[in-house]
Amino acid sequence: MADSKLKIPMKELKAFAKAHVPDPLLIVLSGSHAYGFPSPDSDFDIRGACISKTKDLLSLHKPPETLERKEGKIELIVYEMEKFLGLMLSPSGYVVEQVNSPYPILETKYSKQLQQLSKNVICKALHSHYSGFALSVYKKASQAGWADIKEDLYLLRILMTGITMLETGQVVVNLPELNKKFKVGIVPELIELKAQAETSRGIINLDKESAELFSRLDEAYKNSNLPDRVQNVDKFNDFLLKIRVANMK
Repeated sequence: MADSKLKIPMKELKAFAKAHVPDPLLIVLSGSHAYGFPSPDSDFDIRGACISKTKDLLSLHKPPETLERKEGKIELIVYEMEKFLGLMLSPSGYVVEQVNSPYPILETKYSKQLQQLSKNVICKALHSHYSGFALSVYKKASQAGWADIKEDLYLLRILMTGITMLETGQVVVNLPELNKKFKVGIVPELIELKAQAETSRGIINLDKESAELFSRLDEAYKNSNLPDRVQNVDKFNDFLLKIRVANMK
């Protein structure tokens, strides 16, 4: 359904990922297409993790930790597995979102295991990630006079995703889906403006909505039943070692 609804060229993205990511672990679609507010000029953001050969990691010529490539409207950023796991454990909600993306491009026999592991990262400490991320976007959006629709939508999406994760432990990144719960009235208009590649023309101000969502994010943190910090860190190390041994050659 996501393919046709958002007009995502999944076959093309899959071919691109296969061509440019050796030994993928998990490759997904992120960005505005996954968040439910693409515009005609939106890039297709490919994100995820790959597995380096263990013998290469032990050599003098180590493979890069990050693969980056941009061709036309396709932008790829993929981390080597160890860096990806380290980011997840920091903890990073952005990486947890990727692992649990409803828009997979390439999956492997390890993908489901990684998704199971990610449940240990869904904890109250993610409040810092979402509040900090949202604050940086809020500053850019407000300084632009709320005329940058992309930043406005990203702000609302980040806050709603963070609140939902802290309240329910669920990973939801699609803004129209999130807004069924939050019912922020301006969201459909913002999405329509972005779809038309327009600006707000000074008619929109999100100070009230963002203040309410920031407050709700703090309340969700205080009342959350999630564990305080990442759980079972040793399992991540076991996962890494298992794959390293399997990729010795």
